[in-house]
Amino acid sequence: MILFVLYALLIWFGTSKFRRRWPAFAILAAGVGLVLILHRVFLDLIVSPGPGMMPAWIYVAIWPYAGLILLVGLIFALSGPLPQREGCRRCGYDLTGLTHRRCPECGYVQPPRTELPGGAALSSSREPPRCAISNVVTNPAPIRPSDAAI
Repeated sequence: MILFVLYALLIWFGTSKFRRRWPAFAILAAGVGLVLILHRVFLDLIVSPGPGMMPAWIYVAIWPYAGLILLVGLIFALSGPLPQREGCRRCGYDLTGLTHRRCPECGYVQPPRTELPGGAALSSSREPPRCAISNVVTNPAPIRPSDAAI
């Protein structure tokens, strides 16, 4: 019985690790597919029962079990990424919520962040991008006399 629980936890762990990426959905499809294939194999064995067969209630409970794996797996696969914690580069102490850059655990002064969460470099010499429409409204191109005649 513990194998059913461990199998479901393994599938859910895989889907939560790869949230919103294709491997999460592949793990979920493979996990539910394997349950349904095993159901079909054991269903064929019921027709010709042999010694040491599994109890009949397992064959009835397999559909709710597969549905539960699918539902919880989809919740994990479709949920957003977990928030990234900012830790000290020297000791790993959680610096979330601190207003200063000095680690209270080891005293290391953290350098300022030069990357955005997506990995893009932060540039201080560039002004933030603006919408094209607001750019036209706030900075209209000068109309030359030759353009007005057309």
